[in-house]
Amino acid sequence: MFQIEKLKNDLKDWLTEDEIKASEVTAKFTDFHLQLSNAFGLGLQVDISKLTGKSIIVFGTKLRNSPPIQQAFMSFAETEKIKILEELKRDLIRLGVEYSISGNFSDMVIVKELYIQDLTRTSFMESLKMVRNASIFVISILSEKLAIKQIATPPHSHSELPSPYG
Repeated sequence: MFQIEKLKNDLKDWLTEDEIKASEVTAKFTDFHLQLSNAFGLGLQVDISKLTGKSIIVFGTKLRNSPPIQQAFMSFAETEKIKILEELKRDLIRLGVEYSISGNFSDMVIVKELYIQDLTRTSFMESLKMVRNASIFVISILSEKLAIKQIATPPHSHSELPSPYG
């Protein structure tokens, strides 16, 4: 138990040193779960969990596609939908993240796993930034391919602009 508390406190310290606020969330099947709201001032919510019985830290975010994006995507012919999804999947694999796309294209989950034995402050922050960058990439590509006029990377948390992130 002490090692898990130390691990959680180290992660929280690293986040605090980089001025990233984290709150603890109670979740099933985890030894601890940290949630970053408005991560990096982009309106992005990122979850960081240590799964019970597993020696990995999981970084994840869920992007909710807006109705205009869903409608634009659904308006394409089946072959074009497949092409867009396959290109997006290949790019996410190249970025080094795992993904899940809902059947109705309403949301996407982006995940990065890091083995605890490989955990350093640098590897932790790189994994967190991979999830952030993959999220920005997805929103940007979808906005471009679906010709949706939407801010792909909102400026900062103090902006009054609506966030495209879930």
